[in-house]
Amino acid sequence: MVEEGIGAFWRLYAESLVAGICNPVYGIALWITYRRYRREQPKAAWQRTLRSGIWGLAVGSFGILLVCTLGLSVRVGMDLVLLFPMALLLSKIRPRFACFSYSGACVGILGLWNLADVSGILAIVGLLHFMEVFLLAGGTSAQEQFVVRGGRVHRILKQSAIWALPFALLIPVAGGGGLRMPAWWPLWGNGDSFAVFPMTALVFYETQEARRESIWKLLGYSVLLFGLALWNPQDIVGKMLCLALMVGAHEGMLLVSFPKARYNKKESEKKET
Repeated sequence: MVEEGIGAFWRLYAESLVAGICNPVYGIALWITYRRYRREQPKAAWQRTLRSGIWGLAVGSFGILLVCTLGLSVRVGMDLVLLFPMALLLSKIRPRFACFSYSGACVGILGLWNLADVSGILAIVGLLHFMEVFLLAGGTSAQEQFVVRGGRVHRILKQSAIWALPFALLIPVAGGGGLRMPAWWPLWGNGDSFAVFPMTALVFYETQEARRESIWKLLGYSVLLFGLALWNPQDIVGKMLCLALMVGAHEGMLLVSFPKARYNKKESEKKET
């Protein structure tokens, strides 16, 4: 018996969610999360990992629902498979390079002459940064630091967090499938038969700015990437431009974020040396 309509939609969502959670890379991401928290706060490592894991799973589930609702599909290839390993490799250079914005650009450039799915990479990175908005809404831990500037000691509240994010993408496949989706589906992309492709992201967050400012910038960045993905240029110059804008806009967010340290004037006066 072939499932039809809304029942088929929820079955697709359930399959995508199970695939995302059962992905072995997701377990590796959770282990990295614990190791990171154990270095920062050994006594609270398990509690922070548990809290981070639950919220990451909740937001990942929402992201999968968004993918299924839109019918967001990408073309499978080595460019998608290499996103997470490339991010881990880049993180060894600098932790902030673990973002898919950088690994996606590297993989995209390496595969330009092999017809890499640049539009798919842009959509994935845009989706992840959109989900990061909800991760921030769940809260981050603030660590108090003191820096000396202008002969005075200033107190800085540095926010940091790490989340393992399970999600899944839809891959168009040839031939008919066993699910007859609702007539309005898909909203994004084409095709009537899809396979589920599980993925994992490791989201690092570290800044000194107000959370609200970070959220607005991430929203703007997501909209930019979704717009570039919809543009979907087919020539190499257009693809290079999209990848450059993805990295450049991300670097712009960081340049705006880090100079904006928030100081507590009264505390700094007390700590004056």
